[in-house]
Amino acid sequence: MTPTHDHTPRPGDLEFNPLTNAERRAHADALTARANDPHRRALRLTEAAKNYALLGDNLKAEHLFKQALPDNSATPGAVHGSYAAFLFDQGRETEALTLINQARRLQPDDPEVFSLIGETLLEHQHPTHATRWFTGGLARALGDLPGIELNDLAFSDTVRLARGRHHARRTLNQPTDHIDEIYERHRAEHTPG
Repeated sequence: MTPTHDHTPRPGDLEFNPLTNAERRAHADALTARANDPHRRALRLTEAAKNYALLGDNLKAEHLFKQALPDNSATPGAVHGSYAAFLFDQGRETEALTLINQARRLQPDDPEVFSLIGETLLEHQHPTHATRWFTGGLARALGDLPGIELNDLAFSDTVRLARGRHHARRTLNQPTDHIDEIYERHRAEHTPG
């Protein structure tokens, strides 16, 4: 009989999705224990911090975010964005905005970072600043913004950025522009009838 290999993600695996508080704690503890490995250290610390925050262990969460910030293995701006979201949730807006400004100076290029920060800003009533992040992410991902076409929204990252930008601009009552029109066409084509 051939042994079977179970590839089901377990607590501590970055792919693991905890559903209960017990699973969340086990996952956060395992991620923290594995953070000594320099490969993906910042990601492990950040994921553990987010799970501890969900459990209400804010001191531990903040300690781990602070450990992850200077780690060079992180995607530029990713830790800053997650930590800023945590700080906003704690009512610490000034500190959160400082971290977001630090993220900007790191010149991120990952669309996920732009989405995370844009969504955090939008959720916490900073739609103007959010619009800049969503627009910047689209510019990084696609280059020439006036040349954006419907097929440029073929990837989930660009759709997420365009959707966030559209929502932020609607919040600000800004007139529809070329990118908004492209997003609206995309949404109409991909909304179940």
